[in-house]
Amino acid sequence: MIAKVRQQLSSPALVSCAIASVLLLVPAAYAGEAGHHAETMSVERLKVIYLGCEDSATSQRLAGGDAMYCSTVYEELKERAFDGNSKKIREWLDSRSGTRGAYG
Repeated sequence: MIAKVRQQLSSPALVSCAIASVLLLVPAAYAGEAGHHAETMSVERLKVIYLGCEDSATSQRLAGGDAMYCSTVYEELKERAFDGNSKKIREWLDSRSGTRGAYG
């Protein structure tokens, strides 16, 4: 999708703006998918959604519903992929800092 946007827009500033807009919508785009159903999602899907939440939270304040949704995803991911250890999830997140935006 990002490559398609880059082809259609010639200005680097416009491309950056388009990409930022997509990243800001990630929590909202997946909100209907998680909520009470986060426990049925795959670990890989939880990781993708949580990375989107993290990216959004670094650039804006999340609305109450989005913050609650991201918190639900975080807790499920922490329990299932990181043995309930918040330090492990932070290390994983930090290890991905060079590839953020690639999600997954």
